Amino acid sequence: MTSEPQTELSVTPAQFRFARALTEILVYIVVLNLFVEYVHAVVIESFSISVVTAVLLWLMLAAIMRLERRVAEYFRRKASDYDRWLRGMRRMQAALGAE
Repeated sequence: MTSEPQTELSVTPAQFRFARALTEILVYIVVLNLFVEYVHAVVIESFSISVVTAVLLWLMLAAIMRLERRVAEYFRRKASDYDRWLRGMRRMQAALGAE
C-alpha cells in the first residue's frame, strides 16, 4: 500500500474573486436564456449576445453595489461626528443672524 503525500491546495483572494465572478456570470447567462426560452417578448439572437449581456449586467450590478457601500459609509461617517454637526449648525445659525 503506497501512501502518497497529500498536498493542501490554497486559493488566493484573486482566484476566489474570479471564481465568484465567473459563477455569478454563469447564473446570469442561465437566467437570461430561461427568459429567452419562456418569455416571448425577450429575444436574443445568439448565445454570444447573451454572454455579453450577462457580463454587462454583472459589471453594472458590481458598480451599483460599490456605490451603495460608498454612500452608506458617507452617511455613517456624517452621523458619527456629532461635534462637527453642532459646529455646522452654529455656523448656519450665525450666518442666518439668529440669536
